[in-house]
Amino acid sequence: MKKVIITDVDGVILKWQSMLPFFAQEKGIDLSEILKCQYTEEFIHTKDLFKCTPERARKLKHEYHNSNWIRHLTAYNDALDVLNSLNKDVYKVIAVTALDNTDTALENRSYNLNVLFPGVFSEIHLTDNDKSTAFRKIIASEIDNRNKVVAYVDDLAHHIDTFNEECKMFYDTTGQPKTFFLARGKRDKMPSLNYYSSVYNVKDWYNIKEILL
Repeated sequence: MKKVIITDVDGVILKWQSMLPFFAQEKGIDLSEILKCQYTEEFIHTKDLFKCTPERARKLKHEYHNSNWIRHLTAYNDALDVLNSLNKDVYKVIAVTALDNTDTALENRSYNLNVLFPGVFSEIHLTDNDKSTAFRKIIASEIDNRNKVVAYVDDLAHHIDTFNEECKMFYDTTGQPKTFFLARGKRDKMPSLNYYSSVYNVKDWYNIKEILL
């Protein structure tokens, strides 16, 4: 039996914004908000980042996710240290990431993670902004494989809430996994108080290691 850690990627493991200035420069986009989010880690909606209409922002985000820039995102140092030091005989790590659900985006994300975290990620799942189907599929599969889901990590509250909701039907088999709200910058919303006993507000992967390992 392996202990399974399911985790988001952008804002938790990789710096989604790290290659954005170069992409924006190519597109002739104003860099002021993009440069600001490099050091604040504040969640900024893409229409505000790109200073354009929501429709144009969605198109630019799609282009970024399917560009070569997304293959070279930098990682957070704490994630590099903790995840690369995990005992692979004990822990299995699965990424569930709300990037564009395209073959190109998956290739970009897989390349990026496999270079910086060689052998760490057993699976990489791309979803739209609703991760519920992926959560159900992964948890059920890990139960079938006699593994135990022990944690989920994300920087957005609604994904934490969705994970906890989807876990309900598996409690008899898995118990209640720990969920880690790893917000590196300001967020407008906190996870639901319905699951306060299993949600931990953490600053980095070192905090997760202390609690989980």
